[in-house]
Amino acid sequence: MQERSNESLLHKLFPIDFSISSIRSAAVFLLIFIVLLFFLSYIAAVFYVLGIVHNEVAVGNAATEFTFLLSILLYMFAYKGMSAKDVVSALGIGRSRLTKMAFVIGIALFLVLFSFSIIISLIGYVTNTTVSTNTQLVLANEPLWFYVFTFTLVPVFEELLFRAFLVPRLGILLSAVIFALGHASYNSTFGIEIMGALLFGLLAGWIFRKTKSLYPSMIAHMLVNALAVAAYII
Repeated sequence: MQERSNESLLHKLFPIDFSISSIRSAAVFLLIFIVLLFFLSYIAAVFYVLGIVHNEVAVGNAATEFTFLLSILLYMFAYKGMSAKDVVSALGIGRSRLTKMAFVIGIALFLVLFSFSIIISLIGYVTNTTVSTNTQLVLANEPLWFYVFTFTLVPVFEELLFRAFLVPRLGILLSAVIFALGHASYNSTFGIEIMGALLFGLLAGWIFRKTKSLYPSMIAHMLVNALAVAAYII
C-alpha cells in the first residue's frame, strides 16, 4: 500500500510520459514554439528598425509572451485537432470555472506572495542588507502600453503556458522550476524573483490541479504584476 502511495505521489510530481507519441508531441510543440518565437521576434525587430515602435526590449518581451499563447493554440488546434470547447476545458478557462471562489483563492494566493515579499524585506532589515529587485531595471524607460501589458496580458499568457499547458504534461514541480528559471536573469538580492516565482509556481500548479480552473492563478498573477508596476510608478 505504501509503495502504491509513493508511486502515485511520484506520478503527480512527474507525470511525464516517455512513450514515442508523447516524445513526438513534445518535439512538435518545441518546433512550433521555436518557429513562432523566431518569426515574432523578427517582426518585432523590423518594427523597431522602421521606427514603428521605439523600445526594442519592450516589443521583444511582448513577442515572447505572444509566442506562449500562439504556440499553445496552434499545437492544440492544428496538431491535436481539438475543438474550441475541448481547448477551453483543457486550459481551465471555461465560463463555469470563473466563480466567486476562484476570485477568493486568487486573492489568497496573491496575499501569500505579498507576505513572502514582506518576510524577505524583514530579513533584509534584520541583517542590515539592502534588498533590491530588478523590477526597476525591467520596467525602466518602458512605454506606457508595456506597463498595461505587464499586468493584463502577460499573466494570462504565462498562466496558460506554465500552469494550464505544462502542469498536466510535466507536473507541478517541473513546471514551477521552469517558471522560476525564466526569472534567473533577474539579478536581485537573495534571488528573490527566482524564489518567489518557484513558490508561486508550486502553489499555482497545485491550485490548478485541484480546482481545474486557471482563473485563481491568473488573478493572483495579475495582482502581483500590478503591484510591481504600481510600486515602480509611484
